[in-house]
Amino acid sequence: GGEDYELLFTIKPDRAKEIENLVQKSDHPQITCIGQITNGSGDISITYKEGSLSPLKFTGYDHFRTNA
Repeated sequence: GGEDYELLFTIKPDRAKEIENLVQKSDHPQITCIGQITNGSGDISITYKEGSLSPLKFTGYDHFRTNA
């Protein structure tokens, strides 16, 4: 009956293995690497496993928008 969720966080790449080892030794849920932050032009995009790029669109739900 609860909500399913995962936390999203960033760490320095050189600490990734250390954090993975700490989580494996604990009773906490496992973690999954979903990407990396890199230097670039300022545009944000998703790079898929096969290498294709897709620009990330800034969207979200507006609680105060009216459909009138």
